[in-house]
Amino acid sequence: MKLFIDASKITDAPIEDNYLVKDMINTNLVNELLFSKPTTYLVSGYRGVGKTSYIKALKNELISKAKEKKENVLFLHINVGKYSDFPTFLRALIRELYWEINSNDTNNDYKNNNKELLSDIDLIFDRTFNNIDYKVNNKSLIENEIRQGIKFDLSQFITRLLISGVGLSVIVSYIKEGNLSIYISLLIAIGLILFVFEKKKTKNASQLIEVNRANIYDDEIAEHQLYKIIRGLRESGIKVVFVIDELDKIEKDDEIDNLIGELKPIMLSGNANFILISGQRLYYKYQLADTIDDAVLSSLFSKTIHIPFVSIEVLRQFFKKLMINNITIDKELLTTYVDSKILLSHRVLRKFINLIRHDMKFQDDGQCYLTIPDEKREIYKTDSRLIVIIEKIEQEYIGESDYEAGIKDLLVSQLYIAVKNIKKLKLLDFQVSDIVGTNVMEQTNYLIKYRGQIDEVISLLLEEMVERGILERIIINEDTEEFKYKWKDEIAVEHSIKEMSFLEEFIFIERMIREIVNGLIKQKYIHKYKENFNKSILSLNECISILKQNEIMSYGMLDELKPLTYARNNIAHGKPMNELNVNNKLLSEKHLVKMKYEIFEELIYFLLKRNNAYKDIESNYDGFDFSIGNLAIEVKIFKKVNVFKNNLKSISNKFNSLNKNNGELLVIGLFQNANNEELERAYIQLNDMNIENGISVIVINEINIPQLEEILSNAIDISVR
Repeated sequence: MKLFIDASKITDAPIEDNYLVKDMINTNLVNELLFSKPTTYLVSGYRGVGKTSYIKALKNELISKAKEKKENVLFLHINVGKYSDFPTFLRALIRELYWEINSNDTNNDYKNNNKELLSDIDLIFDRTFNNIDYKVNNKSLIENEIRQGIKFDLSQFITRLLISGVGLSVIVSYIKEGNLSIYISLLIAIGLILFVFEKKKTKNASQLIEVNRANIYDDEIAEHQLYKIIRGLRESGIKVVFVIDELDKIEKDDEIDNLIGELKPIMLSGNANFILISGQRLYYKYQLADTIDDAVLSSLFSKTIHIPFVSIEVLRQFFKKLMINNITIDKELLTTYVDSKILLSHRVLRKFINLIRHDMKFQDDGQCYLTIPDEKREIYKTDSRLIVIIEKIEQEYIGESDYEAGIKDLLVSQLYIAVKNIKKLKLLDFQVSDIVGTNVMEQTNYLIKYRGQIDEVISLLLEEMVERGILERIIINEDTEEFKYKWKDEIAVEHSIKEMSFLEEFIFIERMIREIVNGLIKQKYIHKYKENFNKSILSLNECISILKQNEIMSYGMLDELKPLTYARNNIAHGKPMNELNVNNKLLSEKHLVKMKYEIFEELIYFLLKRNNAYKDIESNYDGFDFSIGNLAIEVKIFKKVNVFKNNLKSISNKFNSLNKNNGELLVIGLFQNANNEELERAYIQLNDMNIENGISVIVINEINIPQLEEILSNAIDISVR
């Protein structure tokens, strides 16, 4: 069926005016953000349910109400999906604050009246990008000078010597006259004229005193400045709302704890509202905080707001709005197709949209359409029936309980996970413990608290599936009333081909092992086994242990079953094959086929040895599996009769080319997973073949030890005659 849809109505981005979440906006919360004292909130919900769309719708509603009441609001949305450390987050917070304040939506009167605060915001914003320093220098200079030295000038000395010569003649005349005092005075004068000594003492010393003062900027100061600014905004009448989004993208719990711990002083300052948006993990942690002594989360949030799964009816209406120009449609196919997508999406809006996108195609004219294949009609019907069952359990049990909204969604989520796991067990018998989602339990200790409730809702799911003819019960032990569940054969289920192929082969191998052990015990060929093994159904590990103890089969082959058992259990619990810590070769179909042949061949060899101990038994004789005297034995396992017929022709040709002594050939074919009617049809087709004399073909659909012994004994007796 071809269904035209409007592709323009499908978007992956959060929708601000999204009718899917708009109805969830609580008027009381809007009023609380505007008129109450600031506090801290937690918004929780599964990934993809529309938490960010909810916040965008809340922002629109809050700003609209603020304009109506003439209130100033700053709504800041910070994404911490790539959180690395608190300083980086702090810078993001400061930048978002700056950009929001300087946006056109901010009141201009406020800007004019708070220029000093705006200047502080500008400065702290600049520092998130640049290293800005403000310095103050004080200098003081002290200098002293002292010089010391002797100076002698030759030109002046000659000049003075000539002058002194004249003076000397005068002195001589004075001496002759006997005037001593004049003599001494002149002598001193001549000395001073002739020798001029200049003494100068110099000492230089300088001292510079400088004091530098720079404004220090680090994370603690930035936090202090931010606190100061937020307080200033509150005192100026600005309502500040910080939204910390994408906390569920932070994988490590300790990183979330560190961020919340660092942010706690600002969140509890009473200056701004903080809304933390997270997935379920933080919500569960908050729920359990009261059981931990002095936990950070226990007193942090004043209120929690849970964004629930989108309802089944809303998703149906969402899809209906996408449809265009569809005059003739198959209503049953369309309805079940939509329900199937709802089931696969686990009612997560983003997943639901992605599933529709996956099926979208476009014509050359640009028209978008979906192709809904009629051959999947029965699969869609099964999914639609499962949706009805989940909806009933949700309304009658989960919806009527006293659990908080987040815990109710936990139980609903586990129902969808359980259905997914049950589908993987289409070919297996299973119990509640096989599908509860043990992998999730192991990873998330917070869920352990609700394990009892999860078991209860899954038990209700299984019983409803039995009641509606989707599953059937299989009694394991009548005394203890222990039972398992099994899909009814006629129920169609979509599944992974690779995983189902592995499970199908493994189930057959497991069935072979059980039939062999039970048959050998009944024939009293096995004596070494514990008494507690004597029950209606033996586990595979118990069967392997019995075969080892009694040396029925080789240890090496039996040990290869261990990783296969591990793989089976993990796949049954929902783990993909590509995530298993097992050699891929062991999980391949080729290896599984080889294993089931080895098991069948080793059983035949054991029976031949036990009943014909006095005869020589050769294995792999001339290309055949076994030979005793003139009898060659070949064993085959097949799923389709035509394949077996083709194999039989090649076996017959090979035998005829080697048969020179009028020998006999016995071919035993094990028809895998065939009922008695299919077995009879196989015999009819084989009888139409011209099988030559000397070749006997026996086809069986189960491992029956007495029957096999009789087949082998008759063939050996015929060959001896």
